Amino acid sequence: MRSNYFDVSERKTSGRVFQSRIRVRFTGNHREIGGIMSLIVYERVGDSGCQPSPFSWRTRFALAHKELDVEYRPTRFCDVETIQKLSGQRLVPILIDGETVVHDSWNIATYLEDRFPDRPSLFGESASRAITRLVNHWADTTFHMPLRMLIFPNFIQCLCPEDREYFVRSREREFGMTVEQVRSEGARWRKELEMACLPLERLLGEQQFIGGHCPRYADYIVFSDFLQAHICGHTDLVSSNSPVARWQSRMFDAFGGLPEAFLGKRRYPGNDSAHGQRTESVEMVTTPAFGRRE
Repeated sequence: MRSNYFDVSERKTSGRVFQSRIRVRFTGNHREIGGIMSLIVYERVGDSGCQPSPFSWRTRFALAHKELDVEYRPTRFCDVETIQKLSGQRLVPILIDGETVVHDSWNIATYLEDRFPDRPSLFGESASRAITRLVNHWADTTFHMPLRMLIFPNFIQCLCPEDREYFVRSREREFGMTVEQVRSEGARWRKELEMACLPLERLLGEQQFIGGHCPRYADYIVFSDFLQAHICGHTDLVSSNSPVARWQSRMFDAFGGLPEAFLGKRRYPGNDSAHGQRTESVEMVTTPAFGRRE
């Protein structure tokens, strides 16, 4: 098995991708990597096998950063029952590690950091975890909300046709607005997004990554939101030569092109030239493979 990842040592990097090999062996029905039982992640998938959830992407990047083997089990957006039975709540991603079930992308990141302390750190120095938590809150509120509203009308088309009615009905109830009303306020959402990006533009004008000289979990949090926009066809959210755009280009090359490999048939800048369009075959999961974990 090959693991592609950024060098997260203390020496500076220009975004170069490094590779390493991790020992894999099979024991009965379980797979072990370097003596560690393999992990399972449940996430929701959209049309053509793409992964449209930014929160699932945060977990994907965290696992790649930690150089951990993982089995992904996709579920449909309307298949809430599976997620509910596994974790006692309705949201993805869900991480299963033996008898332990963890939900919420932030909880999963901190679990992985503590569970595998010998693997590359997601946060860097100990104080950085608290700062990254601030980035997580900023992304989920100030940044993500206008972005979410801006892409909502197009996001519907990223879902499997049979999931769209459920998604529209649940989001219109959450937003208190119809799809048409959200679309008509596009200029408002774009202005709010531009304002939210100002501190990000300034920071990335001073350093290569949010995490400093190499990507950390703070980068994965924000980049995952941009990935969701790319899946929906919103590729013009920032100026093409802005610090954020240059940072996005570096992040698209992360882990040997991990974003490209899991975008399914959805298009994003560069996949007509430097990046080849890829697809992933996905088998839907409609019934839980595990009983309820406490």
